[in-house]
Amino acid sequence: MDDPALYDASLATLERFTRGSYYGRLVQIFLACKHYGRLIPRVGDPQGIDVGTLQRLVDELYEKPSRRPGPSVAILFSNNHLYPTGVAAPGRGAANIWRNNFNIQKGFGCYASVAELANPTFRLPSRTLCPHLVTAAPGRLAGAHCDLDPDARYRREDHPKVFRIDPQTREHFVYDPADSGNYAPIVLAPGGRRLPIVPLIIALYHDSAVAAGRSQVDVADFLIDFDFSPAEALAYFDDDPLLAEHAALGAVAAGGLSWSRIPTLAPIAPAAPAALPGVPTPVPARTRRRTPPVVATAAPPTAPPAGGHWWDAEQAVRKVLEDDGWVVLDVSRFGVGYDMRAHKASTTRHVEVKSSAGRCSPLLTPNELSEARRLRDAYVLAVVENFDPAQPVSVLWIQDPASLPMGARTMTAYSLPRSTWLPSAKPTMP
Repeated sequence: MDDPALYDASLATLERFTRGSYYGRLVQIFLACKHYGRLIPRVGDPQGIDVGTLQRLVDELYEKPSRRPGPSVAILFSNNHLYPTGVAAPGRGAANIWRNNFNIQKGFGCYASVAELANPTFRLPSRTLCPHLVTAAPGRLAGAHCDLDPDARYRREDHPKVFRIDPQTREHFVYDPADSGNYAPIVLAPGGRRLPIVPLIIALYHDSAVAAGRSQVDVADFLIDFDFSPAEALAYFDDDPLLAEHAALGAVAAGGLSWSRIPTLAPIAPAAPAALPGVPTPVPARTRRRTPPVVATAAPPTAPPAGGHWWDAEQAVRKVLEDDGWVVLDVSRFGVGYDMRAHKASTTRHVEVKSSAGRCSPLLTPNELSEARRLRDAYVLAVVENFDPAQPVSVLWIQDPASLPMGARTMTAYSLPRSTWLPSAKPTMP
């Protein structure tokens, strides 16, 4: 992935392969929704995301830092790079790469209700048949508007309904990215051809935060980092080594290219959560989908601070440790680079809790990384994915996270992609 010539050849390959009528930027947004998980809310979630944050997340995924201060955001299927959102190009106004894709003038946004967008009989037909459409001329979108928001005007594009826009809050939600039946017509190249997977992976990971310092990734890493099941991947991507596009890239790469085939990838199952007294251990999952969680409700000794659910996640982890016989001291308020010290017999562990409402790619602050490097095996990340304080919780433990590859982010934190920490995760405190 470090070879600039291979990166350039991959972008050119993707452009040639998708030439014609193709929703290239929408496909990049779809890939971002897959990568970020619930960080980009789904239709039906209680809270959405503002469009400015959404644009910044997409920018960050495709940012190529080595190209700064010039155009640095890769437009994968057009073989070019643009200035990040809000950054002014010389002689031009501030860049606006993605915004139109989130609104109705391009036809991807929709003000309809959650129930309507969940119904394929509403979601899939042409916009010209929408019951909320107020047309200027029968059967035409040009000049039409939506009766749910009279200020929302269409242009001529009749595109799929992908994003729900709340008419009151203007928050955005994406329709379920795991529905390959909905997204395959969007992602597939003209003629219904699956995308060549190798140039896509190279284009995504080259000079990117998602690479997290890795110089090589396999198809298996891509599936984990972007949350594709093998069935989903086969619906969108062609991994055949004999594909002409793959053979051409192999000739560019020094030493050639090799990768695991999607159908032969072994299921990747996360480690089972720690067994708690009186609670049976769940049956291990047979696919890479997450195992059923173990109940570990928090019993906080003090009132929580004002703010988000991070405190609830810390207390849930503390409860898991105490139920397993550890004596736990909460030091999260002292800025020491970890949240708690845990002692059992002659063993001490310094535990930093990282939680997310969806999949988790932990961000370490410089202070946390410094302590992880200093303490090595005594430093443990407690990762809580899919956290909901009203639901059961499971914890995955990563010992010595400083030994894993990671990449610096623009916010001066350090990102551990899920595919780098998952193989090292243990079901019990190491």
